[in-house]
Amino acid sequence: MRSALCAATIIVGLSVVSFAPPAHADSPARKPESSTIGLVDLRPKFERGSVTRYTMVVESKTKNGVPGEPKKFVESSTAQTIGLRMKVLDVKDGESTVELVYESMKIKVDSDGESFEFDSAAKPDPKKKPDPLDPAAILKPIFDQIVGQKMTMTVDSDGKIKEIKGGEALGLLGQIPGGGGAVDPKSLGQLFGPISSTGQAGGKRRVGEKWTSTDDLNVSALGEFRMVTEHTLQSASNGLANVLVNGRAEAKSEGDAAMSPNALKLKASKYTGKYVWDSNRGKLSSMEVEQSVTIGGAVEATTSSTMKVTEKK
Repeated sequence: MRSALCAATIIVGLSVVSFAPPAHADSPARKPESSTIGLVDLRPKFERGSVTRYTMVVESKTKNGVPGEPKKFVESSTAQTIGLRMKVLDVKDGESTVELVYESMKIKVDSDGESFEFDSAAKPDPKKKPDPLDPAAILKPIFDQIVGQKMTMTVDSDGKIKEIKGGEALGLLGQIPGGGGAVDPKSLGQLFGPISSTGQAGGKRRVGEKWTSTDDLNVSALGEFRMVTEHTLQSASNGLANVLVNGRAEAKSEGDAAMSPNALKLKASKYTGKYVWDSNRGKLSSMEVEQSVTIGGAVEATTSSTMKVTEKK
């Protein structure tokens, strides 16, 4: 039971990534003016062969309900550090091919008086006897396959992700007990859109301007959900643009209960934060988001979390 709860905590923690500012269709608050004076360029600038690395840190606290015991809850905390590498493979005819790689993963979970850690960079201790009931040992084969996983994205000149290939091993997340079924790697690929683009059609905004973006995603553990995010270009100076985000996630359907009795449902999610866009280099410099999530279904859970993404220089 405890290892299942720990696994469910990881799934909830990983879902935090899905509510980062999306990178797709948007509705501008007003029509752009003909003059280009005062416009801030938020479009990506891809150069063939260029490599950018990011560190994503997600810290969350979760309160999980216990199946069959409606008045009992288990509190847990999760800390995740994920190393990402983004390489531009090709730039041609206004489109860029970008490869995103999970280079490293470090996770620590404390739940109900127990804790476990996984670090892809750690070397195994030959003196330590393997424990088949250790949650870390149970989940290690899954994490090992995720590290090194590659996704290839086709991105247009305005930063819109047009196609995603690869990332099949990310579907293994759905095999974790409490995970609620398979995870579509293409949906997960969309979660990293902010790292490669800011997602605006046209890609130029004025300070003070607001716009709204929406994304429809389908991760079977949570079912279909829509992300609605309001962006505000707060300021811009010395080539750096500060963009505020305020949004919510709305469930469109329940998880596939017929395929998994542990199907989860997104009840509510709100997030707020900001990201810094380097207009000179055309890439994300940093991002910080605070979020609250309420999950229902076989496992009732509430989570509060922070996510920070920083460029490694």
